[in-house]
Amino acid sequence: MNDKRVLVGATLLFCALALAALGLRADEPVLDQEWRRLIVSPNWDDRARAADLVLQERRATISALMEILDMPVQPNESFYSSGTPRNTAIRLLGELRAAESVRALTQCLMPRPGQRIDVTELVYLGPAGRALVKMGMPAVPAVLDILASVGVSSEWKGTTVSEPDRVHVRFVGPPLERSSPLGDECLKILVRIKGLEETEVGLRRYIASETHQARKKNLEDALAALSRPNLRQVMLAFQAQEEAMQRTEWAGWWTREAEKQAREKALQAQPQPEQVPPAR
Repeated sequence: MNDKRVLVGATLLFCALALAALGLRADEPVLDQEWRRLIVSPNWDDRARAADLVLQERRATISALMEILDMPVQPNESFYSSGTPRNTAIRLLGELRAAESVRALTQCLMPRPGQRIDVTELVYLGPAGRALVKMGMPAVPAVLDILASVGVSSEWKGTTVSEPDRVHVRFVGPPLERSSPLGDECLKILVRIKGLEETEVGLRRYIASETHQARKKNLEDALAALSRPNLRQVMLAFQAQEEAMQRTEWAGWWTREAEKQAREKALQAQPQPEQVPPAR
């Protein structure tokens, strides 16, 4: 009897450890297996239920990722590095095209107090900016709203503290809503999404419809900034980079499709085995 109890206990312990090693909760594999089973069902209601489960899982994932954005800044946390938990969550929200996270992402466009930045990285689009570019047009209204609120600047005006090696600086202010580099970031995002000429056309349209004088002036300054030779050169470089990335994505897709069709043709060209008639 004691031997049986030991055997049962060891079996239960092994199962618990296996589940822990897989990082699974009791409800996760059930949900995963359920939608996979339902989506291939011949019943329409089952397939609709599968779609609901997938969308429910997507919403839960996006909500969890957005919670990570509000985590306290960790010691020596990098603003630009893709390896931090915050920036990993930002990248995934962009890949998921999670339009419901646009407002939360706009709060991550500038470094938070305590985040580490490299002085050589200040000209680059930040993680949240890249995620908003992935969103495309759903991000434009929020980005334009920020641009109209804060305006643009041609220089970095954030308060920084130099590190001993003078390679890193630590961002300590000013507040997000008063930070003029935020407008520069928004302008970069708009150019990456819409292109330089369409951004200029769009700004003129919004200027004509804006009734608040301060916001109108900020938009006019943004439009004028695009005509500055140095800034225009940067914006054209951003646009070219985005277009090159899109061409690379399309080229990769066409390459995969061509390889797939070549494999299918090769299989079709292979001689088929002769059908031996069944013996009578």
